[in-house]
Amino acid sequence: SLRADLDLFFSKIFPESSGPGASVLLVRDDNILYSSAFGVSDLNTRVPNTTSTVYNVGSLTKPIVAFAILRLARDGKLSLDDKIIKYFPDAFPASPDIGEKVRLYHLLTHTSGLPDLRKIEEEHEFYLTADDAQNWAPILQANRLNFTPGTQYQYSNPAFNGLAVIIEKTVGRKWQHYVEDLIFKPSGMSSSTITDGSHPSSGVARAYEPDDVNNKLSNDGTGYHEMGYGQEPTFCAA
Repeated sequence: SLRADLDLFFSKIFPESSGPGASVLLVRDDNILYSSAFGVSDLNTRVPNTTSTVYNVGSLTKPIVAFAILRLARDGKLSLDDKIIKYFPDAFPASPDIGEKVRLYHLLTHTSGLPDLRKIEEEHEFYLTADDAQNWAPILQANRLNFTPGTQYQYSNPAFNGLAVIIEKTVGRKWQHYVEDLIFKPSGMSSSTITDGSHPSSGVARAYEPDDVNNKLSNDGTGYHEMGYGQEPTFCAA
């Protein structure tokens, strides 16, 4: 049967019932074909993963931000052609023309040319809980672009922090609350949330890597080191 075949497939990927795992859902045309969970959500507490376990989805927040921006553009609340100087008039004090060159669609498409000036390694503790405005602030001090906007592609996390701040300036409230009303509530996503800087202390599965990845070692002899909340920076909108 399909379920037996998938159980066997995923049990090979997650062979340890007491190790890190995942929740799996396969859906076709609104019909659930398969739903199951493997491993544990926390190696310390050994709480098993379930089909209701909440996970950090990382950069999957980017399309949510993009959807919000596109909805505001559709509703005439902003334009994708807006120059970012419109929203940040005091930005780029050493080179104000940057704000005239970069437009919203450049931020959306990773083609702004804005350099990432955050000192994430040096200020690791700060960026563990930095919110969107704090992630975006260093970029507003740029005095040059890496390339002319629209001419090259360069993946940018802080660009989406900037878009989140633009949403807030446009709607007059936290962008997380706007997205909750726009997407989560209509979709029945009752357990989905977006962080606002600090990471949740409980209720979210921890992320792990095997000790042989990136030459990092655990301190507890589990064979895995944690790479989730509290270890890696939380970039909110990014």
